[in-house]
Amino acid sequence: EMLTPVMHYVLMSRRSPNFSSPQMEALGADLAEARDLDGKHECVVNNAYFRAWQYSSYKRDEIKLVVWCLARDGSVLQSLGEVAHTSDKSKGPMTVFVDETLLRPEMGVEDVKQARIEGAKLWRALSIKERTFWKEKATAIAKPKRQARVAFKLIVNLPREGSLGSVVDNLRKLGNARSSAFNSVGGGEPGVLTTLRGVLRCGHLEAPFRSPDEFMCEYWDAMNVDLGTGVEEYKQCMACYDLGQHIFHVEFTHQLAMASTMLRLQERYECPNDELRGRCFSVPEYKAWERQKDPAHGFRYYEHWPGFNVPGFVVKAALQEDELLPREQALKQVLGDRLSLPKFYVVGTKRGDDSSSLYHEVCHAMYEVNAAYRADVDAELATIAEGPMRRMKAYLRCEQYANVERILQDEVHAYLSEGDKLGCKTSEVAPHTRRLQAIFSKHAGGLSYLLNAML
Repeated sequence: EMLTPVMHYVLMSRRSPNFSSPQMEALGADLAEARDLDGKHECVVNNAYFRAWQYSSYKRDEIKLVVWCLARDGSVLQSLGEVAHTSDKSKGPMTVFVDETLLRPEMGVEDVKQARIEGAKLWRALSIKERTFWKEKATAIAKPKRQARVAFKLIVNLPREGSLGSVVDNLRKLGNARSSAFNSVGGGEPGVLTTLRGVLRCGHLEAPFRSPDEFMCEYWDAMNVDLGTGVEEYKQCMACYDLGQHIFHVEFTHQLAMASTMLRLQERYECPNDELRGRCFSVPEYKAWERQKDPAHGFRYYEHWPGFNVPGFVVKAALQEDELLPREQALKQVLGDRLSLPKFYVVGTKRGDDSSSLYHEVCHAMYEVNAAYRADVDAELATIAEGPMRRMKAYLRCEQYANVERILQDEVHAYLSEGDKLGCKTSEVAPHTRRLQAIFSKHAGGLSYLLNAML
């Protein structure tokens, strides 16, 4: 009787029927909690994707909604509970020694072989103390680090009464028909993801994830494992186009598909973490590092980066690994014979992106594959005063770019060319932006339309 008339009407008009016995049994260990929620609160959503309850509240300006995201079998979906070291075969101390002292991201297959031969010779010359150090490091790397599984039981605070109706409507629209993780309207993001984004935009995520971005990333991984998404389904969300100059544009249907596919390639090339950059690491390893680096937001990589760029030698090395994820296998098949080219570059953006992302990524690509372009760009960067250049590189490091000179130099060029000030005054960077754009036009050929589209 403490509810407002408006709230009482909304709850009564949207109250879902009681759960059937099979539905309740599917909840397993969560059955008791579901019955408790049923006894205390109004169930407002009950379908194949979600169960949701609205908490009674005496505060007119606060509504609390509990949303359970369901797995295919009707149980509560859980995050993957991944182990940071997933390889069945642990690395020996000599392998770790070579990986961390001799291998570099730009090395091809033959270079890596030669480095391992040289590393074996250097290993024999190490002292007992030095060998002990690398043995201990190999043991530490091999030790499994398990991330606890988290149930997708969201607690969302809605700021006003009017938002409850639209949130409930969106959650109920999906109905009871389970579909592929890639089914969507208009070929974009799948409906279940769009629905969850809408819920999070309407309110504040109180628990159990550290941020809405972390929730979306973990939900994407968990839903695909639950649905058993295979290579052919992942291929539906990517297409490859030849831009010329041996630059290949992989266009993805949506953000989560793009970033989750490109993570291990991009960060092999330029991860800020020296222990991850330049080698094959697992996604759980990267997640553990990012959570440690940014405990306030947790893992949000899939939601953070709007575009990707990876040199061909890194792409080939990454896609030659034995334990590729289905989405990486899909990318390998989409690239096809292009992987046999001696030199090429891959850029990735999402379909319908009207920002400057593609221009930015192509700047990176041309800097790698076009020697004349790179020479002109380097000459222009050399004219930037020491103070602004130092501030721009510091700005990039704060934005989580690796403290590696080749990476910072390349990023300064790409950001300035698209008009970003990188923490400096307009008067300090505008002349360089104009000249870098002129350099792009000079060397771009058929790609000059990208600059025109951005301006």
